[in-house]
Amino acid sequence: TPVPQFGREGVSIQDVVPTHSEVRLFAEMLKDELAAIKGESPDASGPKQRYGLACEHRHSCAVLLAQEDRWWSADSGNWRTWVDFEAFFDRAADPESDAEGAQLRWSAPTPAWALWDAP
Repeated sequence: TPVPQFGREGVSIQDVVPTHSEVRLFAEMLKDELAAIKGESPDASGPKQRYGLACEHRHSCAVLLAQEDRWWSADSGNWRTWVDFEAFFDRAADPESDAEGAQLRWSAPTPAWALWDAP
């Protein structure tokens, strides 16, 4: 939220808030940089990257980079970044819920409209 001093200094909201295109570009560069730090290839022909561009919401000017090994479901070929609350609470009392891959059992598929590059 802009502070009143912005107006007095001639600064507008457009001067301080990035556009969605700028946020997307930053996320893409961050993903490539993270891959480079890990010694992974930033293109699809290289090894599987640790982080992927999972979601975006244009109206919120928000994006989500997610760990592929935790939030990508090879079975369904889709991101699973939403919470299935019923399954989550069922798993909360389960001592095995911390087991590897447990988050895929309480996550839900990301809706098509929220996926990266969705129309």
